[in-house]
Amino acid sequence: MAEEAERTEAQAPRAEEAEGKRGNGAEQADAGPGAAPQRAPEGAPAQPAPDPLELARQEAAERYERLLRLQAEFDNYKRRMHKEQSEMLKYAQLPLLRDLTGVVDDLERAIDHARNSDIPDHRPFVEGLEMVTKQIGEVFERFGMTRITAKGEPFDPRKHEAMKVVETDEFPENTIVAEFRTGYQLHERIVRPSMVVVSKKPQAQAGDDTSGNGAAQ
Repeated sequence: MAEEAERTEAQAPRAEEAEGKRGNGAEQADAGPGAAPQRAPEGAPAQPAPDPLELARQEAAERYERLLRLQAEFDNYKRRMHKEQSEMLKYAQLPLLRDLTGVVDDLERAIDHARNSDIPDHRPFVEGLEMVTKQIGEVFERFGMTRITAKGEPFDPRKHEAMKVVETDEFPENTIVAEFRTGYQLHERIVRPSMVVVSKKPQAQAGDDTSGNGAAQ
């Protein structure tokens, strides 16, 4: 009897240990396969839940920033399109005005020829040509096209095209002394340059200047 009581007392702790293992297995099965038991660290503060109102404010601020960028891009686009349209309208008549410059050249040559000819009673004919030339000039001015000033001005390669260089001491060097063909400018754009004759110092005078500079040195 004493031996059976000892065996019963020895088996009791084993039964409790097995029951504990079965309980742990059941808890792990409820947590899902592969899931480790989670334990909150002792003494760690609990993480506060995010404030929904603060999240909504942040999202609203981000959307407002995107809206401002889109508005700025759209304003730049409108300004660029307005500028392009203005430039297009500003120079829309350029091809026609350029073609009319050749007509004005022919009219002016006809007027010069009639004035220097021996044709009797050519005055009415010349006056008619001058009237047509004046009307075309008024059309040029209405659209903003003007003649380029050439004679007596310093040579400017942007506005003038040198057709000939002459030696003279009547004008400073690099000065336009004559004009072969009138140039025109539409607003800030050159329609065609003036064909001109440019002055140059005579060789003898240029040699004297060089000799004088050498002697001074």
